[in-house]
Amino acid sequence: MKLSLKDRFFPPRIGDPVFSRQQIIALLVPLIIEQILTQTIGLIGSIMVSSAGVAAFSGVALVDSINSIVLSLFTSLAIGGTIVTSQFIGRGDKDSARVSAQQVVIVSTGIAAVCGLLCVVFRYGLLDLVYNVEADVMESAAVYFLITACSFPFMALFAASSAIFRAAGNARLPMLVSVWMNLINFGCNALFIFVFKLGAAGPALSALISRAIGSLIVSIKLGNKKLDINIAGILPLRINIPMIKNILAIGIPSGVENSLLQVGRLLNQSITSSFGTAAIAAASIGNHINVVTLMPGSAVGNALLTVVGQCVGAGKQEQARRYTTSFVLIGLGSMVVLNLLFLVFMDNVIAMFINDASTPELAMAITELSRRIVIVLCIASCFFAPFSFTLPNALRAANDVKFTMVMSLFSMFPVRILMGYLMSFHTPIREMGIWYALMLDWGFKGIACIIRFAGTKWTSHKILKGSAAKPKTDDTPKPELEDEGT
Repeated sequence: MKLSLKDRFFPPRIGDPVFSRQQIIALLVPLIIEQILTQTIGLIGSIMVSSAGVAAFSGVALVDSINSIVLSLFTSLAIGGTIVTSQFIGRGDKDSARVSAQQVVIVSTGIAAVCGLLCVVFRYGLLDLVYNVEADVMESAAVYFLITACSFPFMALFAASSAIFRAAGNARLPMLVSVWMNLINFGCNALFIFVFKLGAAGPALSALISRAIGSLIVSIKLGNKKLDINIAGILPLRINIPMIKNILAIGIPSGVENSLLQVGRLLNQSITSSFGTAAIAAASIGNHINVVTLMPGSAVGNALLTVVGQCVGAGKQEQARRYTTSFVLIGLGSMVVLNLLFLVFMDNVIAMFINDASTPELAMAITELSRRIVIVLCIASCFFAPFSFTLPNALRAANDVKFTMVMSLFSMFPVRILMGYLMSFHTPIREMGIWYALMLDWGFKGIACIIRFAGTKWTSHKILKGSAAKPKTDDTPKPELEDEGT
């Protein structure tokens, strides 16, 4: 069916809305608050780490790039569970939604435990393979990597459990638990860094303790039998292969896409490390600030997984378009305001990270490079991020995950990595090359997503059909697929 330009982005609503205005607010506001608190406290934690010295700060920054790749795997599985669960909820199939919740918790936590063990055993080899840095930076990185790897199962459990709550429309509880997690993390950081002087081990222990407490709280809450969507009866563990295939059908392409993003960051970090400690520290400052400036888009994108997933499950694709356009515009407006504020107060924020540089010359070098990086990232966040990060979540929620994966593949290697390498080592802009390449990467993906969203292919995928209740016998029927029009 050929759509007019208006209908491609904001078609007329057919039937009753899937979500009321109050439900949208109840979903979106807690996500925004959670993002603000999480990233703000994370930013303060990074400032605390900087007081332990440039070596500790740089070592933590290097390992965080590796940890982000592992975290992207857990996030992708949570995305798969959110979308599958949301679609079943949209269809009114709560039995299948409950089984989906159980399976995503089992699979995510199991994979995370294996990843954590491998990272503990091979941490030195992995760090040596990726980075070529000074001995004191490498030692800080190894200590931080050892402890944070032990927190991987807790990270996965929290991500999966929180995603299930959001899929059911309850974003308030994960927000409250996240607040407590971040307050615990903040308090432990202050204790371990300033009192016990543990260096890079301080933030690692803080992360481990807060993640363990938060994941246990949210998973226990999710085990409440009174909830429509719960994981009560998850023990003894039962593997439901058909449901896991549903989750992985979305989670694997999303995981490949997210991993590409994090691998790109890691390769960029590797390029940055060749320019010395000042470049590493400045890149870390820029990345921490950028995470904060992307908060509105991240919150809106998480909400879109639930909203579009339920619309697609209910067979109301026109509402999926309306909600997506509205949410992306909300994200765009809020990100413009936030990034303008960061540009105004940029020097004040950067100065908070540079309170323990070893020499005035090093402090000046870090400050100047950080300013240039932050300016590039704020411009990219305003003009490209809502379309390259928020909009793709609507496509994923409609099962259009292969497109977003292929798009990221064609954007990451020729644009971000190759152009970043060439501009960094073969042009006078040197260490700024990878940041200009990042802007090009975001712009390419944003344009591709807008074109895809304006078409009809993303709304023509097959959706889940039938019950996928927990198997009691070997002849449990598998979920089938049906076309949206049937």
